[in-house]
Amino acid sequence: MADLGRTACGVREQRAERRARVFKLRTGGLSIRDIAPVVGTSRSTVAADIRDELKLLARETHESADQLRAIQHARLERLVAEAFSVIARAKDNDDMRLRGIESIRRTCETIARLFGLNVEQPPTVNLDARSVTFVISQAAPTNGTDHSQPDGHAETVAVPQLQSA
Repeated sequence: MADLGRTACGVREQRAERRARVFKLRTGGLSIRDIAPVVGTSRSTVAADIRDELKLLARETHESADQLRAIQHARLERLVAEAFSVIARAKDNDDMRLRGIESIRRTCETIARLFGLNVEQPPTVNLDARSVTFVISQAAPTNGTDHSQPDGHAETVAVPQLQSA
């Protein structure tokens, strides 16, 4: 029975090696018809090997993209935290507070793009002497999957001015 396990493992390794070789030959420009006699299999097996390698590559690429996206998201979140810190330290310096708010707005747009959450219109920011108001318009989705939100719906969030200690 132990021999059967080793044989199955050996067969899987041989198939993986063959798939990799088939894929390399195909990406090197050979046709499926030309690859079959080189590796000693049928054209349908060559086609299946190519399909399997493409699926594996897509899965690996997706996982790598998710990891990179998570790293970038963490970096952007640190930038947002630092911008909030700048706003808190700015106290009566409206110019510095406005720069911090603008930095947060741009970083939030970058995060939205990172996750494919782009809206058609960027949020508007209004600054007066007492508060900062963000108006976020929820435009119709661009991917065509969810039409539950009506066009032109907007939410307003007021951020009160920080008081000096």
